[in-house]
Amino acid sequence: MARALFTALISERPELVIVRVGPSTVLPIVFGLLPGVEYKVLIRGFVHRNLSIQLPVKALTWANASVADETVVAFEAIAEMLRDLGVRGGISVVPNAVDPNRFVSDEGPTPEEIRDAVDDDAFVVGFVGSMEDRHRVDILVEAVASLPQSVKPALVLVGDGPQQTTLEELVKEAGIRDSTVFTGLVPHEVVPRYIASCDVLYGISDPDKPSNPIKIYEYLACERPVITTQTPELGFVEEERVGVAMDRVTVKSVHDALMDLYSMSSDERRTMGRRGREYVSENHSWSAVVDELIGVGT
Repeated sequence: MARALFTALISERPELVIVRVGPSTVLPIVFGLLPGVEYKVLIRGFVHRNLSIQLPVKALTWANASVADETVVAFEAIAEMLRDLGVRGGISVVPNAVDPNRFVSDEGPTPEEIRDAVDDDAFVVGFVGSMEDRHRVDILVEAVASLPQSVKPALVLVGDGPQQTTLEELVKEAGIRDSTVFTGLVPHEVVPRYIASCDVLYGISDPDKPSNPIKIYEYLACERPVITTQTPELGFVEEERVGVAMDRVTVKSVHDALMDLYSMSSDERRTMGRRGREYVSENHSWSAVVDELIGVGT
């Protein structure tokens, strides 16, 4: 890293350096001390996901943000943490995004083939991501199990992780094993097909471990309504009527959100999904984030 950084410094003579904070973001701090070089720090989710190593993570984050001309974060909770650490420089929130063109795929099984594992007229609820506690998939399982049988609920869980065995047991105990599909890990390029097989998708920001889930933008890019939580960055979900944003994550709140979406006609849900793709394409593409990131603080 040192060789690459200082080769770039000598050969390119950059006016602007943008660094994403990660476990090894120590050497780049030097750029923040150089005259004539604007130094911007980008913090996405690394800080809040590494609660077990809070002290070194906070020290690394503070060191980068303290010398930065501007610190750009993915969600407000990180900005609050930086202020609590005593960072007094400019802090801006630029939420996560999606490349809409990558979420139109003709690779992998078709949505119809994926749905073959459940009833043709089932109301299919999906989740894509790692099976970790912070994603609260256990609450989703219990909420789906609590739906009336007249709904014909089905569950498609895409991904794997440390909680998968626990979730498989929970699905059995809840009595919905026959209507649940565990896909395991799938290639990223076929994820759009799995999203498209669902009627609605679930992705929350755990209040105890705040985040700005990229999966929400990916779901919407596939024209599917979402169920998520109310955060400053996801306020658009209800403002633009592209899903349901809950004020807390409980079995009842997820149950109610599912019933709200189920009560709509399939045409209404499709319209909601198209509105979601249009919104994220215009406001939350990665190219728009890059333009905003370069312009932040100027």
